[in-house]
Amino acid sequence: YVMCRVEEKYYRFSPIKLGHILSIAVDKEHRRKGIATSLMRGAEEGLVGAYGVDVIYLEVRVSNQPAISLYKKLGYNILGIMPRYYSDGEDGYLMVKPISEKADDRLINAVLGYRVRK
Repeated sequence: YVMCRVEEKYYRFSPIKLGHILSIAVDKEHRRKGIATSLMRGAEEGLVGAYGVDVIYLEVRVSNQPAISLYKKLGYNILGIMPRYYSDGEDGYLMVKPISEKADDRLINAVLGYRVRK
């Protein structure tokens, strides 16, 4: 499954739509078969096509190298680290994928940068 939501922020008095990938999971028996890639692409298509998001972002454990590799392959970049983000104390990365032309580094840092340490 994949779960996401649309959020709205403002940057320079203009609305910015953010797609937030909240959770994605594939049963262990079915990993390494392209299912997560298909789920992510489907979520992205829905967020962009149905809701017109400008940026998509997600959080991932710093230790989850397979997921980080997948997200990088799909065009996500690490914006920064979120210290002790998870309940067990592990740090998380905030990863972002700009979608619209207005989603430049300045906008992304303004609407999401407060959440991370760089």
